Amino acid sequence: MASWNEEHKSGSMQAVSEEAKGSGAASVRSTWRSELCAKMALSSEAVIVSEACAPGKIVACNAVWSELCGYEADEAFCHTPKILQGKGTSVVKASQFADAVRSNNTYTHSEELGFATRQAVNFVKLLNYTKSGRPFVHCLKTWRTQDEDTGAEYFVTESYEEQGTAVSRAVLRAAGVASAEENAASASNAQLAATIILPLLVAWPVLQAVACMMNSHSMPMV
Repeated sequence: MASWNEEHKSGSMQAVSEEAKGSGAASVRSTWRSELCAKMALSSEAVIVSEACAPGKIVACNAVWSELCGYEADEAFCHTPKILQGKGTSVVKASQFADAVRSNNTYTHSEELGFATRQAVNFVKLLNYTKSGRPFVHCLKTWRTQDEDTGAEYFVTESYEEQGTAVSRAVLRAAGVASAEENAASASNAQLAATIILPLLVAWPVLQAVACMMNSHSMPMV
């Protein structure tokens, strides 16, 4: 499933819509959107569509994105992709990525998601946050596309969470966040200390006292 913000209309979309009404033609603007939404719904990766013009609000997302990031479609609409950024997000990397995306004027037309030409795609790995505040390593690839019905420009972003790799652990550590594996190891160590080490520390004075008593009652060596 993929959702498009039907309240969003660029100037060109509004013009096409009015022209269609005047001529009695079917809604022209729905064709390109419908095809894109169908591709998004079939994608196994999280996908959003955002305006290419400022401020770059999100106008469409699929269910995979909502599941990954925690925001339902109506919560994401009218926000920019920055909604996922938090205290650990690298402002420099995010800004450089945004600049690279905006300056890349290569379009992709009518391509299956995930098969955009290499020249058209920009990649980045950022520490982002879900709606609940959970940090995660977010792998994003973004390219520019154009509504073939209206001429309006958009950015399509595919993404997924990277887990369990050296890179993902490094990104989390750089932001001062422990990975799930590190948290699990810490919990395991704490459990080990609670079940084995702490009882030994408590019993150690008693064992020492018993040893002293045994030594004091032992036969002197001749």
